[in-house]
Amino acid sequence: MDNALSSRTTEGTPSRNRRKNYIVDPAFQWKYAIMIALAVFLISTIMSTVLYGVLHRQARLRMMSPETYVAEITLVIVAAAVAFAVLTAAGVGAWGLLITHRICGPLTVMSTYLTELAKGRFPALRPLRQKDEFKEFYAHFSRAVDSLRSRREREVRMLDEALRLAKGAAKASAGPEREVAEGLSRQIEALRNELAGTLSAPREKPASTPATCRVPAEC
Repeated sequence: MDNALSSRTTEGTPSRNRRKNYIVDPAFQWKYAIMIALAVFLISTIMSTVLYGVLHRQARLRMMSPETYVAEITLVIVAAAVAFAVLTAAGVGAWGLLITHRICGPLTVMSTYLTELAKGRFPALRPLRQKDEFKEFYAHFSRAVDSLRSRREREVRMLDEALRLAKGAAKASAGPEREVAEGLSRQIEALRNELAGTLSAPREKPASTPATCRVPAEC
């Protein structure tokens, strides 16, 4: 009975690792799904038309002269198929490089920015190129970086105020209290300078500014 109850419980509980929603980014996924489908349809149509023409001509020649072996037509079919396969592979390869460049470019740029963030520095963000993908994700990423930068700027301003108060207390004190206040001022100033150093990079440029690939990571 326990086994039956356990099996019913297991069957009634959906697996957490099971993913039923295959369309998570409709604009991106449908765009490339349709492009690939159209490319396959176009290539298949052209290849079928060419081979049909060659085979139709071969059939007519054999009907006119059944005893004749048209070896040259067979060679034409083989040569056309090989040439078409080579051209198709070259075209699809070039198209794949173009498409993956639009995808890998933004990912490479954001990986570089994440590396800078991991080191405690805020990167100088730049707009993506006009035909790059993941623009919506990049916009969310930019807003997150701006939010963190604004929070860090508020922290620096708070430390500036704390440093001003600590220095004022050091001037107004004497003896051991002054030494404590001066030591506290030095620690606050060191922390303030460390945090301010992470804000040295400028904010993101306006979208109207043309983006150039001056370094490989930005391409």
